[in-house]
Amino acid sequence: MRKTGSDGKLLPEMILVCQALRNVLRGPNEWLRCAALRLLARVHEEGLLEPLVPSVLECLDHRKAVVRRAAVLAVDAVASLPADASRGRRGGAALVPDAPLVLRAFLDGEDDPAARRAGLAALSRTDPAAARSLVADAAREAAEGRGEGLLAWPEGLQLAALAVVAGGGWGGRGHGAGADGSDDRAERMQARGGGGVRAREGNPCFPVTGCRPR
Repeated sequence: MRKTGSDGKLLPEMILVCQALRNVLRGPNEWLRCAALRLLARVHEEGLLEPLVPSVLECLDHRKAVVRRAAVLAVDAVASLPADASRGRRGGAALVPDAPLVLRAFLDGEDDPAARRAGLAALSRTDPAAARSLVADAAREAAEGRGEGLLAWPEGLQLAALAVVAGGGWGGRGHGAGADGSDDRAERMQARGGGGVRAREGNPCFPVTGCRPR
C-alpha cells in the first residue's frame, strides 16, 4: 500500500490514518492504545511516525502497565530505525533524539518487571554504555550495602542485565519475544535449571555478593 506520493509527502488518506491513530493513542481505551502502539512498532514510514511520537511518549506514563509495556516497545522500534540518506530517511535518532534519556527516566520510575525488562533492552540498543552504567550502579548499591539494588530485581530482569553486561543486549523485539514484548528466554533458561543471575569474579557489574532473587 502506497503511503507517499511522487513528491515524497504523505498521501491525504495517510494523514487521516495518522489523525485516527493519534486519537486512539490519547483515548480512554487502553486495549486500543496497545493495538495502536504495536502497529506503530511495525511501521517504518517516518512521515507517518513523526507526528505520533509525542503521543507514544505520553503512553509511557499511562496508569496501566500493559500500555506502558507496549509504549516502550514502540519507542524502541522507532528509535532503532536505520538512517538511509539515499531514500531521505533520517533514522530513529532524528525521530526520538532524546531516546536514551527518556528510557533511563522510564526505568527509574517503572515498577512493572516486564516493562522494565523491555525498557532495559531498548536502552541497551539506543545507548549500550548507559544500560551498562545502570546495571553497574544497581550492583554497586547492593555490594556497598546501600540497599538491595540488583538483588531486588526480578529474575527475568537479572537475566536481561546479564545480557547487557555480556554485550549482547536482550531480544525484547523479534526473536524470542512474546506478543506483549516479553522475552521467553528467561523462562526457558529457568526450565533448564539456570536459576537467578550468579555473581562472577572480576565482573564490576556483578560483585561477589551473589545476586540470586529472594
